[in-house]
Order: sequence, then structure tokens, then C-alpha cells
Amino acid sequence: MPSEIDPLNLEIVLWEPEIPQNTGNIARTCACTGCKLHLAGPLGFRMRSPHVKRAGLDYWKFVEWKRWVSIDELWRAHPSVQFPIELDEWASRARTRTAWFFSTQGELMPWDVPVHKGDFLVFGPETRGLSSEILESAGKQVVGFPQIPETRSLNVSNVVAAAIYLIYSRWQAKYV
Repeated sequence: MPSEIDPLNLEIVLWEPEIPQNTGNIARTCACTGCKLHLAGPLGFRMRSPHVKRAGLDYWKFVEWKRWVSIDELWRAHPSVQFPIELDEWASRARTRTAWFFSTQGELMPWDVPVHKGDFLVFGPETRGLSSEILESAGKQVVGFPQIPETRSLNVSNVVAAAIYLIYSRWQAKYV
């Protein structure tokens, strides 16, 4: 059995997810890593879809998840989450919870993100990513994965998994 991890209580936000299999895969990743899952805005599928269930297997019972009508409703329910925050606050252990927004337009690399316990990681719809309005509200807290120029984007379920484990490895190296 692989070694156990100490949950960082990350909050994974899928804004307007479109593909049920990706959402199921992400739910399974959340179950295995102790992350909470938030589904915000209209979904491109029904949660009872067999594709969602099959991708998540029997892990749904281990996932703490919530459905939100909009991303604004999510932020109103979590007023302690502040973004954007000043660059000099990013690494402060005393800083407030914040959100990190993942996009192909991100200039911040995932291994450089100073995530703290309880921070939010926000991912957009598979076919269009996060809106310009959301990216604007994120300030410099937009994270991207490098890729070769001939490609458009990575699969969102792969990005979520990679982001979570990069953050865990950074956390382990820094604080353990």
C-alpha cells in the first residue's frame, strides 16, 4: 500500500464542468487526497449520469462535495477566502485562505504556488476554460502548466491530479 498523506484540505472548484467522466475522475482524486469538491454553475451533464458514477467508481461516498448555482454563490458562502492577495502575502503562514485559478493563460507555474491548507484551486470548463472576468478577478494568482506550442490544453482531470500532487510534494518538502 502506498504511504498515506496528511490531507491539506484543499477545496477543488470545477466551474461549469462539461464532461461527466472528468468530473467523476476528479471526484475520485478528491476522495483519495482528502480534498473537497465544489461544482459551480451549470453542469454539462446530470450528476446521476452513469458516466459520472462509473468514472468515480465507489469513491463518491468518500468525497465531501457541494453543488453551487454560481461561482458567486460559492464565494459568498466562503467570505474568509480572499483574492487576489498581494505578492508579499503569498508565502506568509499567517495569510488568509485564498484561491488559485488554473488556466492556459497562467504565467505562474504550479510548483511555484505557495498553497496553504484550505486554499481553493479553481478550474474552468473543458472547452473554454475560465472566463476573462474570472481570470481578471484572480489578479496574478493564475496558474498554468507548460506545454508545447502546438497544443491547446491538457485534460482538466489530469491537471487537477497533477496540481494536487505537486502541491502535496511541495508541502511535504517544505513543512515536514
